[in-house]
Amino acid sequence: MPDQADAVGYIRVSQAREEMISPALQKASVGQWARANGRRIAEWVEDLDATGRNFRRKVESLIRRVEHGEVREIIVYRYDRWGRNASDALANIRRVEVRGGTLVSATEPLDPDTAIGKYSRTNALALAEMQSDIIGENWKAVRVHRIEEGLPPAGRDRFGYRRLGRVRSETDPKRTRKVAGEDERYVPDAALGPVLAGMYGAYAAGDGGPVIARRLNEAGIPNTYGRRWSGRTVLGVLDSGFGAGFLRLHSPSCRCRNGTKCRNKVLAPGGHEAVISEQEWEAYRARRDEFADNPGHRRPGPVYPVSGIVRCGHCGGALVVTGNPKGAPVNFRCSRQRHTGDCPGGGVSVPLAALIEAVREFTAQLAEDIGARAAVTKARTAVASGARGDAERIAAELAAADRKLARLAVLAAESDALPASAWEDAARDARAGRDMLGKQLAAATREAAGASSDPLPVITGILNDWDVLPAAALNQMLRTVIRYVQVRRTGPAVRDSKGHFLPQATDIEVIPKWVPEEG
Repeated sequence: MPDQADAVGYIRVSQAREEMISPALQKASVGQWARANGRRIAEWVEDLDATGRNFRRKVESLIRRVEHGEVREIIVYRYDRWGRNASDALANIRRVEVRGGTLVSATEPLDPDTAIGKYSRTNALALAEMQSDIIGENWKAVRVHRIEEGLPPAGRDRFGYRRLGRVRSETDPKRTRKVAGEDERYVPDAALGPVLAGMYGAYAAGDGGPVIARRLNEAGIPNTYGRRWSGRTVLGVLDSGFGAGFLRLHSPSCRCRNGTKCRNKVLAPGGHEAVISEQEWEAYRARRDEFADNPGHRRPGPVYPVSGIVRCGHCGGALVVTGNPKGAPVNFRCSRQRHTGDCPGGGVSVPLAALIEAVREFTAQLAEDIGARAAVTKARTAVASGARGDAERIAAELAAADRKLARLAVLAAESDALPASAWEDAARDARAGRDMLGKQLAAATREAAGASSDPLPVITGILNDWDVLPAAALNQMLRTVIRYVQVRRTGPAVRDSKGHFLPQATDIEVIPKWVPEEG
């Protein structure tokens, strides 16, 4: 255990730099008090850029060291350096004192062993909390003003843009200062603006975040902080919507106190120029929504070329591979019949070999039949046109939904008089409508893309490389030209001795992308 004359000096500078109490000033004052009172500072513990509103900082480990008997006395510049939440600060002082430790303020000569001293210390902490609340209110007013001006509430640089009207502080390179006589604004960077636009286009076209990150790193393009990209940082930049002209804000309905890390966000219109069009933004959102519909860990690729595209013609349910013994022929069975037993067809079962034969026959016939290809071109043009019309209509409705959410966000930020329940009810309904539209747009976008693309090159590739391509690659190619494969039972259902359905007489029909989806 350290000598009783030894003490630990604790230094904290908040994120807001309230009162500009620098670490050097705090150290000087703590050191002066220690020398005057026969103490030796054996160690300095510093929480720099750390809020005093909670104890999720180095001071928590320091308190545990007191509890373990490793530290006896802690000296702070002022009690508000210990914390600005009075109840938490007092509770953690109690943790120190109950273990025989002491917390001393170098600039507040209070004796907490007396009633008046303890009362004065409590008042000092309550005053610190009030000052913190006032700072918070001031920051809130600044944030509201910045949002009204179309600026990000917390400032900082944005990839693809130049921030004008502010320059780096000469005394603190981590901070910026306003340029006299010049308004703060963000303008697209001549070199990086097109890069940001290309990132959106690449993702909408099918590239994932890691692929885009690797491409940027290989080109020697760092992120906003001068570091290498990762898939997560790519998606963070794109999801912010800044490149589409939006500000991503902490939802006013959320009552958490960590808006930076909270995922409950809304989009509001920004005052800067977008580097992508509204249609490009919706295409990006559509693909992100499509991905969000399938959350979780990375799934393995399809095992068979026709996995995921085979339907039961009686109930519309998926046909899946279930329980095939090792070495036995692979059969696809109706999943609805398997799980609920209520398929009107009594349970379709078809061999994988029959499905593959039907698909290969369909592709071969289309590749050879010039007349059929002409009919296909006409059909897919009609389907694509209708799907694009649907996508444009839904995109317009999505834009209106985003504007509604933005108006609600700004209204809630501007007025403390707006009841939380009113915002929450309105925002919940607006988000639900927006989510539904997002899914509809994703489906319409996929429909338009699938019907627009020329199927002949893909079909030729399928025919030529069927025996050498992996199942996952074949499956992806087939999905670009085949909507689904429908299987209907034409003979009686047959079961084995264990009650399992056996392959039956079936009718297999391949439905291409250029045939409109029923219903």
